[in-house]
Amino acid sequence: MLALLRADADLTTQKQRRVTLIAAFLTLLAAVFGLVFSLLVSAGVTRPMGDTVSLASRLEGANKEYGGRILVSEATIAGASDAVEAQEIDRVAVLGQNRPQAVFEIMGRKGELSPA
Repeated sequence: MLALLRADADLTTQKQRRVTLIAAFLTLLAAVFGLVFSLLVSAGVTRPMGDTVSLASRLEGANKEYGGRILVSEATIAGASDAVEAQEIDRVAVLGQNRPQAVFEIMGRKGELSPA
């Protein structure tokens, strides 16, 4: 009986060691990723808030200025051009980019607009 208790204690100790090693590895991995990301941010390669999020924020603000239209980016129109009719209505400056981004208003489904 005593041998079984010792064997069980040894297994528990081994499991605790494994858990401790895994936790230490994950902590080290998180620190390395944090350091690499910090270096990339300081070098100007990337930003904590990506271009997509920044552009979405600008589109939200522009949407309020234009009175509740459905505004989307050029990338969205490129992906949905076979399904929707859209017109370019403006260009907005996005933080960290050199050129303004085109803003489109979705007019309706492709082929469903009446002629003007």
